[in-house]
Amino acid sequence: MTLTPLMIYDSDPIDEVELENAFHEFVSEKPDWFKIGDNAKQFDGHPHD
Repeated sequence: MTLTPLMIYDSDPIDEVELENAFHEFVSEKPDWFKIGDNAKQFDGHPHD
């Protein structure tokens, strides 16, 4: 198998992808200094429990 580095392409496809969080899980365990800066749903544990 041959691996090709992404840097050889003219445009890096990773720069063109926009991702948004659907939710944040385990927010009860995050440190106080860490601020969640979007409007995604927040769950204290796993969202499927």
